[in-house]
Amino acid sequence: MKPGLYAFACRRLVLRPIRCALFALAVLGVTLPLASGLLVLNAVEQTADRVVAAGPSLIVSRVDAGGWAPIPEAAAFAVRAIPGVAAAQPRVWGILPAQEPLTVVGDTALPDATRLAVVGPGIRTGPEGSPMALSGLSGAVEWLEVSSAFPAGVSALARDLVVVPAGVARRLLLLPEATATDIAVTSVRAEEDDALVGEIARALGYPVRVTTRAQMRGAFRSFTGERGGLWLLLALPAILALALIVGQIASGGAGARLEAGRLKLLGWTTWDVARLHLAEALIPGGLAAATGLAAAYVGVFALGGGPAAALLLGFQRVAPSLALSTEGALLALLQVGAVVLAPCAVAALIPAARLARSDPADLLEAP
Repeated sequence: MKPGLYAFACRRLVLRPIRCALFALAVLGVTLPLASGLLVLNAVEQTADRVVAAGPSLIVSRVDAGGWAPIPEAAAFAVRAIPGVAAAQPRVWGILPAQEPLTVVGDTALPDATRLAVVGPGIRTGPEGSPMALSGLSGAVEWLEVSSAFPAGVSALARDLVVVPAGVARRLLLLPEATATDIAVTSVRAEEDDALVGEIARALGYPVRVTTRAQMRGAFRSFTGERGGLWLLLALPAILALALIVGQIASGGAGARLEAGRLKLLGWTTWDVARLHLAEALIPGGLAAATGLAAAYVGVFALGGGPAAALLLGFQRVAPSLALSTEGALLALLQVGAVVLAPCAVAALIPAARLARSDPADLLEAP
């Protein structure tokens, strides 16, 4: 191995600043959006896993010929009586359609007479104590007083959330008295969740849909896997085009043939010449890829997702600052780096190896 080979490669790159800069910008332009999108989806999946793990073991919803139907609150007593059930809590919640839909949650701890509301960080309201109007499914307007707001750190979960008294929530969602949207069930042991599905259906005596924690987790992973595959598929043409650019740079043309012939006459081995041309392609590409990965990490976890989160998660405008889990982010970054740089390395190695294996006399001849 020739000493100072990489320093020599860097010196040759400095002598070609425009080509080097354009190639680095191309790598950065592919790496940054690809890494941003995949980091957002990985972070959403990890955050969803934590939320699902901290939530109920099963969700019980009543269904009829028209689909979902309100479930009697008394059904919670029948569910609690089943062996293996630790708790069963009726929940009143739903979505109010609007230009920006709101998720309304009824809290039994808030008396109806107080008409207080706790709002998420993505809802535009005045300061604490200001009035707030919510239009229900019937068109009737309920006036509430903003008592407080959720911190910005929980915007990934509570961005569009409005917590109101349970009676107000029922009126907004057109739920009859003593009914709920669903029942949240906590099991004694997670291994018994699948067995409890049939027990709950038999105990209630009317059609219900019981969703387990594993099914909830699977739904999130299916969502992120589908969006991630589509995101990678859209980036594939850019990655292939980048590999072609790298191959063209590594081949070098007539000038590279003459330089390779001179180096071999000076005692450079075939492997040294191949490594030199490979380094000239991967040094700027690696630095640009590392810059893109770092910028993607900052954009997702420090700035809250940005345009990638808005596009992949379906926000109507730029996504709010989302506090997402960083678990698994390093592995996702390494995977993105491999996806971008591996084709570039192969595309650079093939012409570089072909050039390096040629006879010096042939290389010095005019092409």
